[in-house]
Amino acid sequence: MTDTPLPVTLRFEITQGAGDLYLATVSITALRRFLTGSVTRIEVVIPDPALREDAQKNWTLAKDAQVKLVADATAAADAGGITISGAPIVMLTRPVTLDAGFVIEGGGRRLVCDVAGTGQGDIPDGVQSLPQLLGPSGQIQPAQFPDLDAQEIADLSAEIRRLHHNGYFWDYRYRTNPDLGSGVGSRGVFQSIKRELLNRNVVAPGLSVVDIGCGDLEVVRLLNFSRYIGVDEAPRALELGREKRPDWEFRQAPLDVSGGSVAEAALCFEVLIHAPTAQAAEKLIDTLARAASKRIVISGYDHPVPQSPIVYFHAPLKDMLGALEGWKAPVLIARYENLSVYVVDRDDSGLPPPVPFEPRELEPFTWDMLGALGNKLDGLTAQVSRLAATAHAAQAPAASNDGGTGQPTDATARNLNMPALRQGQPLISVIVSCYNEAAFVERLIDSLRAQTEPNFEVLFLDDGSQDETVSIITSHCRKDPRLKVSQDGRNLGPSARRNQGLDAAQGRYVYFADGDDYVEETALERLLNLLLETDAEVSRGAHLFCTPDGHSQINQMDQYHQPEVYSVSYAQMPSLVFLYSAANTLIDRHLLVRHDLRFDSSLRLGEDRLFLQQVFAVARGISLTKDITYRWIRQAEGGAHLSFSRSVEERLASVQGYLSGIAALEGAGPRHLAYSQAAMFWELYIRLIETPDLDALTPEARQTLAGIAGTLDFSEDLLGDRCIKGWAERREPRAREVYRKLRRNGGF
Repeated sequence: MTDTPLPVTLRFEITQGAGDLYLATVSITALRRFLTGSVTRIEVVIPDPALREDAQKNWTLAKDAQVKLVADATAAADAGGITISGAPIVMLTRPVTLDAGFVIEGGGRRLVCDVAGTGQGDIPDGVQSLPQLLGPSGQIQPAQFPDLDAQEIADLSAEIRRLHHNGYFWDYRYRTNPDLGSGVGSRGVFQSIKRELLNRNVVAPGLSVVDIGCGDLEVVRLLNFSRYIGVDEAPRALELGREKRPDWEFRQAPLDVSGGSVAEAALCFEVLIHAPTAQAAEKLIDTLARAASKRIVISGYDHPVPQSPIVYFHAPLKDMLGALEGWKAPVLIARYENLSVYVVDRDDSGLPPPVPFEPRELEPFTWDMLGALGNKLDGLTAQVSRLAATAHAAQAPAASNDGGTGQPTDATARNLNMPALRQGQPLISVIVSCYNEAAFVERLIDSLRAQTEPNFEVLFLDDGSQDETVSIITSHCRKDPRLKVSQDGRNLGPSARRNQGLDAAQGRYVYFADGDDYVEETALERLLNLLLETDAEVSRGAHLFCTPDGHSQINQMDQYHQPEVYSVSYAQMPSLVFLYSAANTLIDRHLLVRHDLRFDSSLRLGEDRLFLQQVFAVARGISLTKDITYRWIRQAEGGAHLSFSRSVEERLASVQGYLSGIAALEGAGPRHLAYSQAAMFWELYIRLIETPDLDALTPEARQTLAGIAGTLDFSEDLLGDRCIKGWAERREPRAREVYRKLRRNGGF
């Protein structure tokens, strides 16, 4: 072991674009903070002359740490010192003293640490590969720093935030996690909102566009602008843009507006929120005002938000826009999550007024309103707690303090306006349809009995199981009066059984689960709180795909189409048509009764996706969360679970029923219809057209398929939209050919 700290030379090689400079920022910051010894020389090799010039101008770390930026390696190690060289992939998670050299390799990249007088050894504790520590967001994860306290982690994050450059961070994101785009705002339902806003306020008036912060182009690439210029700080974003729309123009930020406006409209979605200083935010708005000759469309915050390494609030967006001279008062056209979207026009623009979403979504937010609401809710807390406790206690046997359930009788008080309950009435009815679930149903029961929200009933509707399913459920019903089972020996299908559950339900809210799945212990509480706190009538959680042996993975498609949204309407969010499963959904039962909503018992496949759309279409508000509340067990093909089917006829009936059901919904607009048709085309293409099953269709099935084909009338461009459920890149060329043939011939 060395007695005196050795001098340290850092030499990083930038070979994977500007994103490598973000890795270098994180790595160098941690090395300077946690490595024992003085970092006496930092050299960063950037062979790309344009990137090297950009770093010399814009990389804060290079100026702060006196980093030498070179085209080729020149520095030699200090005699008797430590040299760390190679790709910028080393990270320290706590203070470290290096006594021997080591090598980090992975993903075709290599970093070498040489310590004078020693050989190569194992990677020391506290030293890790940097890319493995960064989450999908590209930010350091506190859980990876178990030896640091919260303040030390916060200080490290703040230092990285101060020294990093936005363009380098986003370049790293686009290269390593392209499916995430620029965040939740560029995917799923938010993407649909933005497209609709732009169609109304930019495409319809025929305006040319400069899009500052264009990202990976997924929001706008299918829109029909008269002219488009995309601008971004991240080189990889511009590369993606040119690949997707070679007919459009792209420029590296910052945009040069010294010659005046460059387009009629300037777009700027979720860029202002990443401006690290008030001066940077003001400069961005000034650039937009100079770049646009007629209209600005911009999103940002109207109120303070929790700060993160890449998100900031400096002043209400409305006030910043209102200060622009020569421009009209900003018009709020939409809100999603905690962002506001405004349109502001020049005084002499001559444009028609901006077209907003529903007025009820645009009521102004004030902190006074929030404070008044909080006071009102605090006054109801005691009443809520008493109601919940009374309802649960009424169910419990008098001789037991916990009703034999092991659950507390005093529900956690909530600061929200829960509905009044009749004595003995459960708050939630969990409806479970079962068919031959003996191997799995006990796990579901255990997960339900462990719920942190205890005030519920579970209605098990058996669909003619031939195994021990009913016997297992019955044994648990004797232990817990909240569990009830119904059986009649018949096999009617999941729709009929869920309808029976709806008829028997006593709860104010209903929640659906399948017998072979199970729920997270906080699921009911999380979804109930989400529904009540956001004044919604429907709430839905995210789920994990799991295998019977316990392996799990995030349902990427579910995460893609289900961002965090609060009390939105069906009309606002056409991409809700991509949410298919009624499981893991909490619904106000009064909504179902008021509109007489039932499952279509004629469908034995995909029945819940139609039901869910009918519910969405009439709900006052729909709230979604990315929190995992449900574990969906994916059985092997041929399994006995009621939701599995290989019948071509049942598949066609499901698709036909879904499309006709969407078309009949009053709340479904043109985009709902187009999105649902494109998704169903992909389902038919993958399940039937690419398989030998198509040749074996019966005459009746062929007639049904021809009828479906005759209803499809969506733009072929949607087959290139990765947001459409079922989209598959490798299948896209052939799918386009098939769809063109279908449109010409009126059939497959």
